[in-house]
Amino acid sequence: RRRAPLFAHGMGALLSGDVARFLGDFAGKVRLRRNDVAADVALGMWVQIMEDVVYDSVHELFHEFPSSGRLVDGPVGLRGGGNTGGGIDITQPLSAVSTVVWPMTERRWKHFDANTCTLTAGLGMEWLPASAGTPPNPPVAEKREAAPAPAQVATAAPSTPRKEEYVDCWTGMGGRPEAWHLVCCKIGWSGCWGGGFTEELCCSQPPPGFLARDGEGESRALSQSAEALGRFLRFDQRELGLLMLGLENISASRGGGEDDGEAGPTERFSCLTPRDCAREAFARFYQRAWEAELLPLRHPWITDVQDHLFGLALKLRSENDGWGPKGHEHTLERVQLAEWLRVAAEYIPTEDVPGERRCLEWDSAQYSRHYFKDHCSKMDVIAYDGDEVKMAEGQTGSRRYVVDVHEAEKIIPANSVGVVVCSQIFEHLRRPHIAMAQLFRFVAPGGYVVWSAPMFSEVHGAPEDYFRYTPMGAKVLAEDAGFHIVGQYAPGGLRELAGYLVGITAPYWKKEDLLLDSGSTWPLQIYMLLYKPPV
Repeated sequence: RRRAPLFAHGMGALLSGDVARFLGDFAGKVRLRRNDVAADVALGMWVQIMEDVVYDSVHELFHEFPSSGRLVDGPVGLRGGGNTGGGIDITQPLSAVSTVVWPMTERRWKHFDANTCTLTAGLGMEWLPASAGTPPNPPVAEKREAAPAPAQVATAAPSTPRKEEYVDCWTGMGGRPEAWHLVCCKIGWSGCWGGGFTEELCCSQPPPGFLARDGEGESRALSQSAEALGRFLRFDQRELGLLMLGLENISASRGGGEDDGEAGPTERFSCLTPRDCAREAFARFYQRAWEAELLPLRHPWITDVQDHLFGLALKLRSENDGWGPKGHEHTLERVQLAEWLRVAAEYIPTEDVPGERRCLEWDSAQYSRHYFKDHCSKMDVIAYDGDEVKMAEGQTGSRRYVVDVHEAEKIIPANSVGVVVCSQIFEHLRRPHIAMAQLFRFVAPGGYVVWSAPMFSEVHGAPEDYFRYTPMGAKVLAEDAGFHIVGQYAPGGLRELAGYLVGITAPYWKKEDLLLDSGSTWPLQIYMLLYKPPV
């Protein structure tokens, strides 16, 4: 029916007896690859390797048996290009690059078993010449009904089925029938048709999915839909009623009917099974929610006075004992950072902080005072103010440095800091390798750096925003400067990240889900604890 890049799907292949026996035996031991290609395509890939077939998709290299004449007529053998003598005429001269194919018909497709890549009972071994005999271990069922002559099958054009008769157009094509019905019948891909299979024949009825098998299933589902939706969303009756009213109001105000303009791409993706329709419902609701300005729910960092969680945000703020910045209690990365700071503070022995027991942090000493008050007697701060360079020391001996960290040697002494808290800084640094080298320079031997940076985040200038960091990128950056990586933490996954980006903030999640480092390739932030080895 179409020519696949690796092997022609839907045409079948003429195999020698030894290859057929080998494949029959091998198929009983190893499952045929069927996930991403049709069974006959996978079979063709096997045959190419074993028989050293040079495959080319140029049509002249394919040799079809004619629609007239019988395969079992005449002596054993094939001939091509009008040669005389016994054997079977094929349409082109044979050559070293020939691939002889056998036309597949509607009837053969109905008897094709994709699990074993064989024709099922009713067609027999009709691709073998009569005098070739039956292989001792044929790869098909031993007992079969007599088959009509191949020429008779080949010339029988598929007829339009009666309304109650289902024509299986999709078996053996690879993937699910529903997927082929969508792309062939709903989207209208012309590459679907050929070999007697037409849009009229195959699209008159959907594949026999859930609703097609159970005509009453759809009616029952519709009658129970509101109740099922409420259970799925864990809404009570009042909340469910308000949801339905809200959707009705949005549809009325924005034109939710069939005449509201040309359908978007997702609205063409029909579905034929309950699970597929549930997924399509989410995809369509997601896009319609953006159009209706229901999304994003809120900014990932900010809750305004119109938000229905505004009261909760005030409650969380009042309960904040200093574990994070006030007003950021619902922000995912702040919750994760607080956990990492807690873990780091428990790991670092309070009595082992080197030098003058100084902590250094950007802009304020909030984290230092909350998590490392037992580790440090002096809480230093570093701030950036353009080209300005200055230092002020308070009565307690704590210092405030104003300097570009890339040039920290101008004012921050080497080996002077015991613990550095560097949180959400490195995405803003133009030359991160130089900055990391500066951290290594002014951290005392035996000192630590608690470090974090985003992998996913809105572009936010302070004053500029340059980089995002993967776990490996952050690790290499620190190791190149000379640090030992004590630990790395990359919590969350695609579920949490996707929710975060549309405003499903920390109160929606179980805390253990937000804090779990499952090794996902979709972490929101990267956290590290770095150690400067003694000289």
